[in-house]
Amino acid sequence: MGPYDASFRDLGSAVPRRPAAFLALVVWRFLPGWAALIALAGVGSIGLMGLEPVFLRRLVDALGTVSQGDRADDVVLWLLAVGGAWLGSALFNRLFDWAEARAAPALRRTVQSVLFSYVMEHAPPYFQQNLAGRLAQRIRQAGDAATMILATVLHDMVRIATILTLSVVILADENPLFLGIILVWTAMFLGTARLWGPRCLRLSSESSAAVSAVGGQLVDAIANAPLVRSFGRLAHERGILAGRLGDEMEASWRLRVYLALMRLVQVSAMILFQVALAGLAVAEAVDGRMTVGQFVMVVSLSNILATNVLNLSQRLLDFVEQTGILGEG
Repeated sequence: MGPYDASFRDLGSAVPRRPAAFLALVVWRFLPGWAALIALAGVGSIGLMGLEPVFLRRLVDALGTVSQGDRADDVVLWLLAVGGAWLGSALFNRLFDWAEARAAPALRRTVQSVLFSYVMEHAPPYFQQNLAGRLAQRIRQAGDAATMILATVLHDMVRIATILTLSVVILADENPLFLGIILVWTAMFLGTARLWGPRCLRLSSESSAAVSAVGGQLVDAIANAPLVRSFGRLAHERGILAGRLGDEMEASWRLRVYLALMRLVQVSAMILFQVALAGLAVAEAVDGRMTVGQFVMVVSLSNILATNVLNLSQRLLDFVEQTGILGEG
């Protein structure tokens, strides 16, 4: 049984109601190799990028010794290491592009096939209570949502976890205060996500339901267009559609405003983190407890960490929306 003709019975258990559990089961059952390759690409690309500040530190310190009359062998060595980190990170990014290009269509078709077989097993009253167009819209959207969620979790979130781990390991040896700043910031970031997450998912589900309702209404109205016109119900159908569109706009607005506020808090925490880390590094350098190379390493590493967190925050809106859509499916 391949991923393209998959049935919900092939999952080996009941279809989970929670989106995360459902997607994890589908990936584990049908696409474990591709999922592992996507995660590996994320770890490799950000891992090499996280080592770049360490190599830059060694390069800057080696340049200082050359100015004092030493040989330039170390400069060449660390310059090659920096270039190798750049090249390796770029190659891992291209590996992710290739793996995601192969896995995404297969995952989309698998999710849609599983959900289709699941819906078709329902009793007749289920189809009387749910518009055919709305069910079709949910199944189609669920396939697209699954691909986006998979890339976000196995690539973006894996990258954040990897660079956080590297930052803790590298900066803990420099100054315990560096480690403290990272841990406080991480707790703030995860705390806001944990505190605001449940409401985000609820608002996302409401927004997704409104989108599905609009799609279902459009499909069913168009499918029954001859009957609508024959019985003079066009104005009635327009009124129903206008109400559905109004509900969709209101639900989308509530979700986006809430996520914008959440992102504002997280970005503000990120800026405070960068300022605190850079300020501490400047104080250490001024007091002579940190070399120029160490200063470059700390600032570069904090910038890489902050940039990846900002990228994840920017994708959070799409991620929450797609999670709600998958839950509706």
